[in-house]
Amino acid sequence: MKMLAAGRVLALGGVFLLLWGAGQSDQGTGVISLSCPFPKPPQLPKSDSFQPRAPVGSHWTYEGAQGPEFWKKDYPHCGQESQSPINIDTEVVTFAPSLKDIQLAGYRKPNISSFSLSNNGHTVQLDLPSSMCIASLSSRYSAAQLHFHWGNDTARTGSEHRVNGMGAPAEMHVVHYNSEKYPNAKEAMREEDGLVVLGILLEVGDKNNPAYENILSHLESVAFAGQQVTIPSFDVQSLLPTELGKYFTYSGSLTTPPCYQSVHWIIFHQRVRLSLSQVGPLISAKLCKHC
Repeated sequence: MKMLAAGRVLALGGVFLLLWGAGQSDQGTGVISLSCPFPKPPQLPKSDSFQPRAPVGSHWTYEGAQGPEFWKKDYPHCGQESQSPINIDTEVVTFAPSLKDIQLAGYRKPNISSFSLSNNGHTVQLDLPSSMCIASLSSRYSAAQLHFHWGNDTARTGSEHRVNGMGAPAEMHVVHYNSEKYPNAKEAMREEDGLVVLGILLEVGDKNNPAYENILSHLESVAFAGQQVTIPSFDVQSLLPTELGKYFTYSGSLTTPPCYQSVHWIIFHQRVRLSLSQVGPLISAKLCKHC
């Protein structure tokens, strides 16, 4: 059985249709090598069909006079109904047996020797090559970047999404864009079918997670806005849950300005654990107080 749910937005209000996917694998028991299908040439809109951009404010923050309740003054999309993040109420989600396991290509062995890790003033961001993609969707969604959201302590307050009202100390987002239709994530983010974001809730466990050391060990090098460091390439899939067949999915928005309603969210049910010694440096990072 599969259920549909109305999810309540944590801050901005709105109603969503949520699907709960238990995943059906069509891979059988054999080992299949996946690859990203070669993208079609981007179908760019004509010059007279571009929509005006939202006004750009000078700055935005997570609190104070430029906090979320004021974002819509400079970014009108932030005042619309289908805004993310949301609280996922499992009592009202719809179980969808037709949904398949999320299959990824290029994640294990990215075809580059190094990654760029940067501080964009709001979070830590790792740029990803477009050769990485989600291989189980009807269109090619190529990877663009991953980043983190966290709070100011190790309590369950740092993640953006909640499940039955319960959050986690942090959350990781892996951003993909529709590379069959759009040339990059910047263009895709304005379009209804532009983005797919994988959401992973991060919680505190007893052991160090070696996969995350590939990023966390370099945080001191990007402590301030504008700083960037090159780090060795690694297995990006090792950052994700091992169970990719159970997830919540819904259509929502970017969680920060400009808040475009262009994101198809996939929130994995299984959480990833980091040790307290790993979560501590993340939540005490100096780049911002509430990322």
